[in-house]
Amino acid sequence: PPRNASWGEFPYQFYYEDRVCHYKIPSFDDSLRDNYFKMVDTLLVQLKGKKTTVLIVDLRQNGGGNGELGQDLLQRVVSKPLQTGCKKWRYSRTYERNWIIAALKQKNIPPWLLLDRWLRVHWFYGKYHHLYVDMSKLEGEWINYCIEKGSLTYPKDDPWNGMLVLIVDHGTASAAVDTTAIVKDNGLGLIVGEETGGRASFYSEICPVYLPNSGIGCVISSAHFIRPAGYDDGHGVLPDVPMDVTLEDDVLVQEIYHLIDQHFPCGYNGQSERKLE
Repeated sequence: PPRNASWGEFPYQFYYEDRVCHYKIPSFDDSLRDNYFKMVDTLLVQLKGKKTTVLIVDLRQNGGGNGELGQDLLQRVVSKPLQTGCKKWRYSRTYERNWIIAALKQKNIPPWLLLDRWLRVHWFYGKYHHLYVDMSKLEGEWINYCIEKGSLTYPKDDPWNGMLVLIVDHGTASAAVDTTAIVKDNGLGLIVGEETGGRASFYSEICPVYLPNSGIGCVISSAHFIRPAGYDDGHGVLPDVPMDVTLEDDVLVQEIYHLIDQHFPCGYNGQSERKLE
């Protein structure tokens, strides 16, 4: 039975004499980031204190949000560098103009960033590119925000060291898929459930546009995000082990625990393509 449960926006429960923890993340909504980080801090203390060996992160119906939230969690629960995905952004003056209009309406964009956009001169990821780029010469061009396939992100100090399992379903999308793809492509843990609803490589970073004749508003994507493995096959992230995601939480945790006990008694070996015998 579950024990030491914590409820709220990001609930978790411990099972099997604290050896297993089930942590539910229903959203990576940036407006919840303060509560999210507080909960992760609390959870990590308990995982280490209870000597928990298996962390089950439940991303079912997580529609995404800020990908940095998922990446922050991974940096705390894995002990090796992460290969993240690559972003390719297509520049146009129309995009810039509409981005500025939307930013002014939101009233939460730093003045220096607006000036940077207005001058059409950008600083591209300072830790990779050490000069400004004149955007007026790049109309319609694709701009890479990465080196080779992606960039390495390193673990934070004293990360938890155990077996990581992710539960995903057709409702797992956007930033939650990005987190899942990082785990899958880096061999950081076991993925169970269904193929994610969102694609592993996808188009995003929408920009509002108003059609000139009708005035009808719409949004378009301006960037192509490519999974860490470096390809786009038009699919979501496929699970290593398909499971019935409609099961009650307690039953699903039990299924995962038995799976690990039978096939991964020494922990997951990091080979995400391994087939169960």
